[in-house]
Amino acid sequence: GITPIVRIPKDTVHEINRYLDLGAQGVIVPHVNTAADAKRVVAEAQFSPRGHRGAASSSRASGFGLPQDADTYFRDVNKEILVLPLIEEPQAVDNLDGILTTEGIEAFVVGPGDMALAMGLGGARGHPEVEARLDRAAAAARRQGKAAGTVTGTPDGARGLVRRGFRIIIFGFTGVFVRSATEMLKAVREAAQG
Repeated sequence: GITPIVRIPKDTVHEINRYLDLGAQGVIVPHVNTAADAKRVVAEAQFSPRGHRGAASSSRASGFGLPQDADTYFRDVNKEILVLPLIEEPQAVDNLDGILTTEGIEAFVVGPGDMALAMGLGGARGHPEVEARLDRAAAAARRQGKAAGTVTGTPDGARGLVRRGFRIIIFGFTGVFVRSATEMLKAVREAAQG
């Protein structure tokens, strides 16, 4: 099956629980810059004894309490929920080995656009300094045996990221659809004109 993963807007317990209770099986959590941040967000996504997430045993995520008993649900969720730190600031890359040794973190996503902004480079997501941070992040993933992810908008970009060690590739679907629609409209205009 497909695992629904949501990029949440804030790294708060309310936001994490909100999306998990709605049925997401993973959350991409922004502004995780240290191992302490990682430990906190994992605890917010996990039920006791591994965390302090509220029970919500009759939520959408739990099948409204119908298919299984609560203890089974809590145990299974603690094994299955994905918590992916969003690495979007230089200090997060500097601290990535510590973040990745946090129990409950199996993967992460680098946000190159936010990284460029945090580095004072504006929208230059392909800047060599940003690319160097991406490479450092992929190297940390290899060292720690975790999966690194990032975003791209093209098949060539995806191939390049896989060669660099990224295993989670996120496509900016809006950009893909807009480019595709633009190309289609251009073809229609050209055909209509001549």
